[in-house]
Amino acid sequence: MLQAQKSICETGRLKKAIIYSFGVVLFEILSGKLANDPTYIAEDEYGIAHVARRRFEGNTMCEMVDPKTMEEVLAPMDL
Repeated sequence: MLQAQKSICETGRLKKAIIYSFGVVLFEILSGKLANDPTYIAEDEYGIAHVARRRFEGNTMCEMVDPKTMEEVLAPMDL
């Protein structure tokens, strides 16, 4: 087990896994849905990550963002 952990750290796979996981959590927050939400599974059997990539490539990322979240982001700041 220790050898496997050492191998993961040396190859950089751990860093990639952490970045991937962060991205998934970020999209869960923005969309207001879990990564394995039926909405995403219906669109792609692999869930949110593959849907997000396709939306990014198609320049339609805003469609993934929860409308309430989008409203809060775009609303002018009250000072």
